[in-house]
Amino acid sequence: MKNKWTKWKYCLFVAVLPLFACHTQQDVPAQGGDITAEQILKMLEKGKPLIFENAVIQDDLFFADGLNRFDFSGEVTSTLLDQPVVFSNCRFKGKVFAQRPDETGKLRNKMTWSRIVRFQNCSFEADVSFVGCQFQSDCNFSGSTFEATANFDNTSFHGIALFQSCQFLDQLFMSNAFFLRDLVMSKSNFKGQSAFQGNQYQSAAQFTEAVFQDYADFSNQDFRSGAYFTYSQFQGRCTFGYSRFLGAADFNRLRFAENASFEACTFFGRARFNGSEYRKILELKESRHLGPAIEMMDLIVGPEGQLNQD
Repeated sequence: MKNKWTKWKYCLFVAVLPLFACHTQQDVPAQGGDITAEQILKMLEKGKPLIFENAVIQDDLFFADGLNRFDFSGEVTSTLLDQPVVFSNCRFKGKVFAQRPDETGKLRNKMTWSRIVRFQNCSFEADVSFVGCQFQSDCNFSGSTFEATANFDNTSFHGIALFQSCQFLDQLFMSNAFFLRDLVMSKSNFKGQSAFQGNQYQSAAQFTEAVFQDYADFSNQDFRSGAYFTYSQFQGRCTFGYSRFLGAADFNRLRFAENASFEACTFFGRARFNGSEYRKILELKESRHLGPAIEMMDLIVGPEGQLNQD
């Protein structure tokens, strides 16, 4: 009797297995093909992880549209995305927004990403916005290309923020952001203007070998740990005015093609500009070094080069 019951259960399992397989295939879009925003939002609604490789997302994607919202205060709601989000070698043809702005263009939702977020080696053909988000785990955009405006204003990164070897072909906004762990933008290329005003870095900010082709604004920065810009190039104007450097400030072997301002900066740690080239004005007026003296050995000065310091 026991053997007959075991055989019956086995036959029942074999009979229903194709139904489960069929249901799974319908829920999860095929990898490597075209995917719609609607399919992604349905996966979010069901609590499924988003893991895609070599996919093409055809239309605008607003992640918060697939999530429940909770009252945060009066006019503001709160959204939690509690699934891993992994896109590798994917192409986004429409906008990619964490949340949809209202009819006046304002964001009235605060969005938290609690698991790993990865958009690695992806291409974004339209605007990208993660304004006001909080990333509680590591966030990785390395190797990605942003063909339109990328906006990370007022965003908090509690894990490592990786933007290594990225291509920003239009404007980048990453102001009033908070970094609990390292920000890595080494070897990235910034073709349009870039704005980093008012950021706070609790750990290292790494911009080694980065290229800024247009105006770069690093004013009012609060570098609580090391700031590393070795071998970077500023082909347009740049400013670090009114910033605080509590750790190492490494500007060795940089190239400033246009005016560069460090006006009213405060250096608490070791600041080094050794072997750097400035072709126009390098402004250091009203800057203070409360630690070791600023190192400026073997500077390369262009025909119009001028060093202004008190």
